[in-house]
Amino acid sequence: MMMKSLIHNARPQLRGTIGLGVKVEGEKFPRMTDYFVVDHLPEIVRHYGKQPTALHIQFPVNDPGRVAPSGFKAWSGQRRDAKGNIVDGVLKCAGDGSYKDEFDVVIPGEAEWMDRNSLPPEDEIIGERNPETGKVRRTCYGTTCVDYKAGNCKRNMQMYVVLPLISRYYIYRIDTSARKSIESVVLRLNQTFMQGGDITQQVYEIYRKPTTVQRWNEKEKKMIKDLKPLMFMRELDTQDFMQLNGEAYSKAGLILGPKSLAKALPSPEEQKHAPSPDLYPTEPPAIEVVARTPGGDTPESLVDHPDLRLAFDEYGRLCLGHELSAKDRLILIKKKEGSPNLKEEVRITLLKRIEEKKAQLATQLKPPPQGEVKADLSDIT
Repeated sequence: MMMKSLIHNARPQLRGTIGLGVKVEGEKFPRMTDYFVVDHLPEIVRHYGKQPTALHIQFPVNDPGRVAPSGFKAWSGQRRDAKGNIVDGVLKCAGDGSYKDEFDVVIPGEAEWMDRNSLPPEDEIIGERNPETGKVRRTCYGTTCVDYKAGNCKRNMQMYVVLPLISRYYIYRIDTSARKSIESVVLRLNQTFMQGGDITQQVYEIYRKPTTVQRWNEKEKKMIKDLKPLMFMRELDTQDFMQLNGEAYSKAGLILGPKSLAKALPSPEEQKHAPSPDLYPTEPPAIEVVARTPGGDTPESLVDHPDLRLAFDEYGRLCLGHELSAKDRLILIKKKEGSPNLKEEVRITLLKRIEEKKAQLATQLKPPPQGEVKADLSDIT
């Protein structure tokens, strides 16, 4: 026998953060991975493995703005306190972005400027600085803002989710600043919510997928294409999910009410100021990292290079129908040997072939061929 108050008044807790990247010494921002980083969460590792590429989730409360708040944030970098300890960055500005109306006129949003040591441009200030909090209201232009263009501001979304096959008493947080990932989650949640559905009753799957994105190359002063492992979300058939995972679902604990789950979530103000490591640069390492010269890469060193792994995998899957062996990758790389920047030349070539194959498949009615075929690398010149 147990006291009912201990059973029915059980309180969930914010268990930890599921990562989308890992910190690498010498790099300002975490390096994105093609799997969810959960090695610090043993309960997830036991069920999904050390490097899962997909997770089943549910949302704790029926409020998209509470379980997946998104916006634009500008942070200061990591710094050292008076005792010499590294502390997280400080939120300087947070806003909701802008949009275009039916006449294609940009309608700015609103932001809070929290930096006591400076002010935003005078024409963007709305009202006076609050003497108690030091905050200043300003217009927010999102991606057209000078701070965003300068790299001082980024998109951000925090997801607060429950893993129904792990425990209903644990809430996990996931941060991302990737536009396509944010759109995938927010648009799907709002669609369900606006149609009168309850997002807490729906089971979703989040998964990592190599995706072609465009980014600005400051050195070359132009937009370039790159392959990044982004996170996407899709709905699952809840009944089928329950039938297939009934035992694990029942072991995850009692179904908690929305009030008790809501209490475990940070307040909107806490969510706003919650540190997001992928949004601000980490402190430079004490020992200077000597970078390789552009032409210092050898074909052998690039065969298993992490910056080329996704491009190799996608090229093999899409263009050849099978995974490239180490020997095949070396042959392909050696065809570009002698280039001033070997790694970048190989990466651009792979992405070009991938885009060409995607365009070709889009014009065909039949699906791409499947099965094991011999690698034909003759088209890489």
